[in-house]
Amino acid sequence: MTIHARLTAALLAAVTAGAALAAVPGPARAAATTSGDAITLVQLGDSYSAGNGAGEYYGPADCYRSHRSWAAQYARWLSDQGQHVTLLTRACNNAVTADVTAPRHLDARVADATAVGASAGSAEAALDAARAADVCGTRYPGDEYFEYSVAWYVPHVSFAVTCDRWLAPQIDAVGPDTDAVMLTLGGNDLGFPLIVAQCFVPALRSPAGCRERVAQARAAEQRLQDDLVRVLGALRARMRPDATVVVVSYPYLSSRPSFVLRSLVDLVPFVGGDTYDVGAGIRQLGDEGDTVGRTAVQRANALGAGPEVVFVDTVKARFAGHEPDPSFTGENPDRWIHELDSPILFEWYHPTERGHLEASTLLHGLGVRGRTPGVAAAQGRARLDAQGLDGGAAGPGLHRAAPEAPYAWLDGPYAGVVGAPLTLDARGSFAASGSVTSYAWDFDGDGTTDLTTASPVVRHAWGGGFDGFMTLQVTDTSGRTGSVTTAVVVTDDGDPVPRDADVCPDVADAGQEDADGDGVGDACDPTPLPAPAGGGVIDEQ
Repeated sequence: MTIHARLTAALLAAVTAGAALAAVPGPARAAATTSGDAITLVQLGDSYSAGNGAGEYYGPADCYRSHRSWAAQYARWLSDQGQHVTLLTRACNNAVTADVTAPRHLDARVADATAVGASAGSAEAALDAARAADVCGTRYPGDEYFEYSVAWYVPHVSFAVTCDRWLAPQIDAVGPDTDAVMLTLGGNDLGFPLIVAQCFVPALRSPAGCRERVAQARAAEQRLQDDLVRVLGALRARMRPDATVVVVSYPYLSSRPSFVLRSLVDLVPFVGGDTYDVGAGIRQLGDEGDTVGRTAVQRANALGAGPEVVFVDTVKARFAGHEPDPSFTGENPDRWIHELDSPILFEWYHPTERGHLEASTLLHGLGVRGRTPGVAAAQGRARLDAQGLDGGAAGPGLHRAAPEAPYAWLDGPYAGVVGAPLTLDARGSFAASGSVTSYAWDFDGDGTTDLTTASPVVRHAWGGGFDGFMTLQVTDTSGRTGSVTTAVVVTDDGDPVPRDADVCPDVADAGQEDADGDGVGDACDPTPLPAPAGGGVIDEQ
């Protein structure tokens, strides 16, 4: 594969979401949530929801979920107001509308299982043994799962399995105890990775390519509208009538309303090359997305009784002046969206940490309706856990509590660097009656309490590498206890990839991107991309 082809493939996989769907005003919401409510939030959708661009990624590989995403920052803001917030995140990089209601295949790999299956007596028995031993291995049951098949089987000699990795349908995290679903969705359905690659990336863009991709996206708008109605209808069918579905719009991706690309290929004297106004074309596509969103929401809310669907339509206005500069030589120093400034391609044209923070503030007036903490709320949370829906409880046992015991919650899973403190937040915990009086932290999951605090938030640094589960036990005023378990991965560079297999062993690069295929990951490669020549294309200001 050529360098150009590798880069193209990487970009098409990497640059996700975008300005395909813009929001329209929803009906007026309640001014505020009652202090001390138990609120369950579920975050679905694509990379703009997952947190691409915000850093500190965790969870299933290639999803790029971040505790700095706009939904996570909104949840922390609610916690700061005294609410007991549970946030379940199922959003994932590159997701399309179909992934909300159907399983999504991510990748496949071969795993050696000789030790557990070579002497099993048959290939079928060996496969059963591999499943029982969790050879493929997941830290995120209920979210990520594997389908096993025999790669090869040589009795008493060698045995290997193929591990096909899947994500469960995102909607599985939604139920009658969900108070609000929040999402961005639609950009990838319109081929947005191709639009970004051929309209904004100097090494790949061209007037003809950009024009074609925008035209293809516009032709797919009606299909996207229908798919959004289907997804929103499916969400409403699972939720209480007093719950809420919140669709957050996308920002514009160019700081310039007009930005022209001009091709110099095959130029002859006094004859101009092909031109295309990328800025105008992309903004027109985003504005047409407003119509797609408006009609989809109207149709979804007209399906009958059920939760209200609300659009947050102020993102474009909030980000005005903070979009990327699309020119080859320029940059916007006040940008809240990554330009081509990150060695991680999956972050290009996604909000920075500041961008996610700014987006989160737009939700402050929603007035999401929670419930008074008590036995009913605790049992509702427990029903979620029994279905394996708990994003913070990824290990054996999940939440363990008697019906009137306190409900324990951690905002994990966590991923970090050896010696660097992580913030562990248990403010989603609450007592069914009385109050929570203490928090007992078992940081290595060995059954021994390492720290007991009166505060639900602690900072902890692991002194060495760790790949396992930690446990929190909460105790209420009556001495009743509840506990939660969540996955923790701590390495010397902050990603879960073993050092001997890591393309950047000293830099956090969970996706292991290597656009030029030279064996050195983009995050640590001084020349990760071909020279940005652009194939005879120049900017016209």
